[in-house]
Order: sequence, then C-alpha cells, then structure tokens
Amino acid sequence: MSTGNRISEEIPQEVIDAVKAKLSEVDSLIKPFYVELSVADKIHLSKVNEKTLPFIEKGVQYINSNPEFLPPYHDAAEVSRDSKLFAIVSQILLPAKQIVEQLEKISTLSGSDTYFTIRSYYKSVQRASAEGNANAKIIANELEKRFEGQGKTGSKTV
Repeated sequence: MSTGNRISEEIPQEVIDAVKAKLSEVDSLIKPFYVELSVADKIHLSKVNEKTLPFIEKGVQYINSNPEFLPPYHDAAEVSRDSKLFAIVSQILLPAKQIVEQLEKISTLSGSDTYFTIRSYYKSVQRASAEGNANAKIIANELEKRFEGQGKTGSKTV
C-alpha cells in the first residue's frame, strides 16, 4: 500500500459553482421525462446491455418491415418510440457515466489519502495519550468514536 499522497488538487469554488449550476440546468431540462421506478420493479425488468442492443435494433427493423408477426397485444408504434427513447437516453447516459466515473476516482483517491493520514495521526495521538498527554487524550477519545464496537479500545489496530 502506498503511503504517499496520490492526489493533490484543489478545485476552485467558481468551478464547483459552475458545475453545480450546469448540473441543475441538465436536471431541469430532463426532469419532465423522469419516471418512478421502485427497486422491486427494477429487479424484474429485462436488462439491456451491449450484447442485447443488436438484437433489439434488428428486432425493431423487422417489426417495421414485417409487422404481421408482432403479437396483437404489442403496439409497433410504441416499440419504435421506446427504442428511439432508449437510443437518445443512451447518448446522454454514456458521457454522464464517464463524468461520474472520473468524479468517483477523484473522491476515492482524495478520501483514501485523507483517511490514511488521519489514521496515522490517530495512532500518534494514541501514543501521546498513553504517555499521559492530556490534550492527546481528549483528541484520542473523540477520534476513537470511529472505531466503537470493533473490539477493545486499548488494543485497536488502526
């Protein structure tokens, strides 16, 4: 495990504010098309991935060219609308996922760097507390709350 700091960036507040404003704008634009979908409902829905997409595209083409094989309880126009909507949303979703993945990388590295350093600091505070430093004891008591329920207070490995 690396003990060094793996990321050292500062995002200016004006960039943060601009990104949040743009995200709010995107949310406002797409909000009229939002749908409610429970976790239970989502579990039972068919999953579409890269392998499924060619099947869907070809099937829509066949429905349009040979609608006589479409069961009467399905609507060809609705299949076409759903297929187009899926394609359009996918065009938005891919770059959004790429942004989320990059933000998650930044969050993971910066969070890990911070946590590693704070754990080292906590160990140092624990040593100073054990040596009788009153200020260190106050800090150690506060920081040890993170590890409550994980064993004996005095024998924790951080």
